[in-house]
Amino acid sequence: MRFVPIALAAALALTGMSAPESHARPAQWRQHHAPQERQYLAKRQADIGPDAAAATVREATGGRVLKVRRGKGIYRVKVLLPGGRVRTISVHGQTGKVLD
Repeated sequence: MRFVPIALAAALALTGMSAPESHARPAQWRQHHAPQERQYLAKRQADIGPDAAAATVREATGGRVLKVRRGKGIYRVKVLLPGGRVRTISVHGQTGKVLD
């Protein structure tokens, strides 16, 4: 059975044909999915980023940022407060507003 894929590959190579590009999408697919893809990309680009989330928490608390983790639409920022307590503060991923 291993002979069939090898023979097919050899036949394609001899005729100059190749498999279609994996990233090429048919026009019908692009027409239907392009709006959703643009919305998805816009949402991803609208993300404030971990550095901005850390800066927001640092400014709001006056503490030292220890760690930033990305969740579903939010950043969880672990901060060492001036009094010595450690607290985790949530920041909205698109607006940058402190949620806690």
